[in-house]
Amino acid sequence: MGLTLAVLIISMLVLVQSADRGNKFWLSLIAAGWTAIVASATSILATRRSRRSNAASLPYNIGIHLLISFYVVGVGTLLLVGATAIPFSYLLVLHLAWSLLYVLAASAMLMGASFVEDLDNDHRHQRSQHILFREQVAELVDRISLTKTSAVNPLRISLETLREATTFATTESLPGSADIDAEMSQQLQLVDVKLQVICQRLNSGTDIEPNQPLIEAEVAVVISAIELVASTLKRRQRLIKQLRT
Repeated sequence: MGLTLAVLIISMLVLVQSADRGNKFWLSLIAAGWTAIVASATSILATRRSRRSNAASLPYNIGIHLLISFYVVGVGTLLLVGATAIPFSYLLVLHLAWSLLYVLAASAMLMGASFVEDLDNDHRHQRSQHILFREQVAELVDRISLTKTSAVNPLRISLETLREATTFATTESLPGSADIDAEMSQQLQLVDVKLQVICQRLNSGTDIEPNQPLIEAEVAVVISAIELVASTLKRRQRLIKQLRT
């Protein structure tokens, strides 16, 4: 498109004799050069965005390229109009109005694409955070599965139940759910720390039978912490339903 406009400008300079180059000629020449610059700049911005765009902002990026084509066609039409007997002042107003309309429309589309993309990226980030939470729960299940001591069986069952709950829980995040997501993450970190203490105690290589009551007490504490996570997860599910409505 830029090459086409460059050829058009050169053709105007070659075909129009010096004696015939009046105000309307120079206005048309400047308009063609301005169109080449503005259209190329907009195309570059849209191309850079399309390389990292997602489905949410794709309609905006397609619309920008269609707008560029429409703008160039409009300028070409005004160049033909300039060859008629239209007064210079009218032609100048038409060029300025058309360029202003294009700049406003292109800016709105670029800003719209950026806004939608930011919203979508934020949603993806929040969704990935919940998926990460689900993976962390699965890691805790795998860790406790390596321990064969019967004292941790209730803990194993509790973690399996939590993993099942996270599997069926929505990964959707909405504005207003960030606080409860952070709360749930902190609670899971506490479970992780307490579970590490139990695993270290069981894997220390010492005779654990004398410490059986201590292990059972620690398991009970961790189970309570897991139940707190599960309760927060249920509250999150209810909150997401409320935020949807």
